[in-house]
Amino acid sequence: MENGSRNVTERSIIFICEKYNINETWLRTGEGNMFVELPPEDEVAAAISEVLEDIECKNAMYTLIKEFLINYQKSDTKTKNALDTYLNNVLNGYKKRKEGN
Repeated sequence: MENGSRNVTERSIIFICEKYNINETWLRTGEGNMFVELPPEDEVAAAISEVLEDIECKNAMYTLIKEFLINYQKSDTKTKNALDTYLNNVLNGYKKRKEGN
């Protein structure tokens, strides 16, 4: 496709746009933004999904994220609230240290 020896199929265009959040108009014409802007919650979901689908990414971070998400989902409300409070405290501390530097 890149060197012009094969035509790009409609199916290939759709796959590329969906897989990489590419603006179809940009891909076809070069006009507009290259990427489709996702709402923050969709962007996070896409990032997590990509990490968890990446077969070659079977490292400690992959395992940590996967196990945390699975266990969080199975937790009762009290446990989820406690985790939320803890993580908010960690993030707030990080923001304060970052602002102080």
